[in-house]
Amino acid sequence: MPDHALPKQWDLFLKEFSDRLVAPSQGIPSTRCLSRNTLASIFSAIKKEKQLPSTFPSGLKILELLTSMGLATEIPTEKKESSAPSKEFYLIGLSASHDKTTDPFEMLQAHKPDGVICYFSAISYYEMSTQFPSHHHIATLTKSPKPSNPQSPHQVIDSKHEDTQPEASKKIGTLSFSYQGVPFYTTKRNSNTIPGIKTRILNPRTTIKITSKEQTLLDTLSYPIHCGGAEVVFEAWENYIDSIDEEALLDLLNSIKSASLNRRLGALLDFIGYQPKAELNRFLENTKKEAETSADQITIPLLKGHAFQRINPSWNIFIP
Repeated sequence: MPDHALPKQWDLFLKEFSDRLVAPSQGIPSTRCLSRNTLASIFSAIKKEKQLPSTFPSGLKILELLTSMGLATEIPTEKKESSAPSKEFYLIGLSASHDKTTDPFEMLQAHKPDGVICYFSAISYYEMSTQFPSHHHIATLTKSPKPSNPQSPHQVIDSKHEDTQPEASKKIGTLSFSYQGVPFYTTKRNSNTIPGIKTRILNPRTTIKITSKEQTLLDTLSYPIHCGGAEVVFEAWENYIDSIDEEALLDLLNSIKSASLNRRLGALLDFIGYQPKAELNRFLENTKKEAETSADQITIPLLKGHAFQRINPSWNIFIP
């Protein structure tokens, strides 16, 4: 688009656009990496608030112009099952055309600004495993009422609802796009089961929402395939167990209130030879006693969906 074709308000538009990207916000967690949808919303809001004329360039034309000026650089991704390039994400800023490196966490948060990074992605972020992520996840949260009449102050006895379908046969989310051959998934999670969420500064222009270290470890027991499989799960626990925050872990267990998760944790700590401190140990011993007296208890695998052969009789859990 030649300069003479630009509307007089172009400088005004650029200033407003720049002002909106001064610092990350809840709606725009990254001012460096933005999705096409987010950019379209910003363009539309500026045009409306500044009462720009109908002759002002469309969102697509604005993006093309920013790209031609070196203010926007397309990130090459693949859309869903198609191998064709998809113009879904852009790096924004004068340095964007020079620094094209993009962090997967940045792209995840740009894709779902209100989402929470979890599973294998969180394991990778906290460097709990040496394995490169085979996929990435971000979750949108849904709400459902917490049980109104728990059977104990510590937990809800829910073992009879255990899903015995092999984990490997399940979908691990909705494939949104791929980047450099790695698939990025979105999924939905009940907010009651994911109380451990942290906000982290990824870089000066990006903040992310991600499961805490302890929440991430608990997720490996219920969603092992999402987290990279058994090998990654055990590596993550072995790498982090000596620095685990037991108080934070106990707070999560009291909030989630899942008997099967509590049992899995107890069996996992037995399996790796870790002796919890007083409060967590007391909680787990109460879990064990209540499970022993429950008519609903069934034998479940240490990692949900995995077929292990040995049984830990103390927890009635199948273990490797």
